[in-house]
Amino acid sequence: MARKIKHPGPVSAEKVISKEGPLSIVEVPLRKGSKLIDAVSQVLEPMGIRGAGIRFEGLKLAPVNYVMPTYSSDDQHAAYYSETYTVPEGIHIDYANATYGIRENIPSMHFHGLWKDGEIQKGGHILPAQSMVAEDAVAIAFYTKSVEINSVYDPETNFTIYDPLQKNEAGQGGRKCIIATVKANEDLLETIAAICKKHGVSDGTLWTAIGSTVGGDFQDGNIIEEIPTELIALDGKVWTDAAGEIQVDFYTALIDAAGTIHFGKLRRGENPVLILFELVIAANE
Repeated sequence: MARKIKHPGPVSAEKVISKEGPLSIVEVPLRKGSKLIDAVSQVLEPMGIRGAGIRFEGLKLAPVNYVMPTYSSDDQHAAYYSETYTVPEGIHIDYANATYGIRENIPSMHFHGLWKDGEIQKGGHILPAQSMVAEDAVAIAFYTKSVEINSVYDPETNFTIYDPLQKNEAGQGGRKCIIATVKANEDLLETIAAICKKHGVSDGTLWTAIGSTVGGDFQDGNIIEEIPTELIALDGKVWTDAAGEIQVDFYTALIDAAGTIHFGKLRRGENPVLILFELVIAANE
């Protein structure tokens, strides 16, 4: 792996955290006039869901606030967020992934989205507590009640990140759902394959996957030199080849520090995680 980043704190002892339970899928109606985080939590909290991966399509937010990946201005972080951009008239989210969890016992959400400004493709890290749902919409949540997602401080990166916690026994029946966090400098695709092998998933789907990598290296030869990124999984599959080895196809949109959006399949062994990556993976049967 060619690219690794030194972070300000001690290297984490536990780089990959993964938990499992039976998969559940639920539609999440989003009501006009609510803050995005409230629109989601008003549905999930009464159901006892405290951790989920959520997919959004065709969502209008107005006003919307978002940030972009950028370089840190000091030695407290290896990378950071840009200033907050505000679009009072709003945007139409074409596609987004989010991780829903709990921070200090309050619902929170990590949200990466794609949208267009005229003909220009844009994307970024939407702030769910500072963005309003402008039209009724429906999202899809993928979760297991056996796992909740909690925010914890990560000394290595000096960020608060999400970690899955086994809430109760994984249970039996239904398709297996894995909720995982991958931390700094672990290769993303190699780790996804290892997670699936650990949990006995040889044929699966990455329902949601968001996070950051150290630049990017795509199978088509496109290499992104800008270190800070934000990534969204557009399509992700786990399968087993004829030799019995788990393979991972990860088609993504990568947003670099210059604001350029790159689309393609990531190359295995060449994409270390920058800060973290959050995954919800389910067996196909």
